[in-house]
Amino acid sequence: MLICPVCKSEYQEGFKTCSDCKCDLIEIPDVIVKSKPLKVGKIIQFLIGILIILYSPILSYHFTSNYFIGSYDPDRYLWMLKAFHSSFLLAGSIICLPSLIYWWKRMRRK
Repeated sequence: MLICPVCKSEYQEGFKTCSDCKCDLIEIPDVIVKSKPLKVGKIIQFLIGILIILYSPILSYHFTSNYFIGSYDPDRYLWMLKAFHSSFLLAGSIICLPSLIYWWKRMRRK
């Protein structure tokens, strides 16, 4: 494809000069649009967040059990178990969020 370097008008083969600017046309190769590779850091960040979310019941049980070894009060134990579980779910979601936003913006550009 031939274009004018000044006004960027496109011309078919056979033309040598721009009809408006009177300058020589240049050849531009067809540009192959390559998609950017996925960032490995975003994938790892997403996987860590998903693992925290999936393992939040197990993690909260272990943290609560270690905290309440000496004194066992069923009401406080259940409250602390739910608090740890909610905390791990929130932490996992916050860790996943930047990766999801990155992929969403990337898909909107295409």
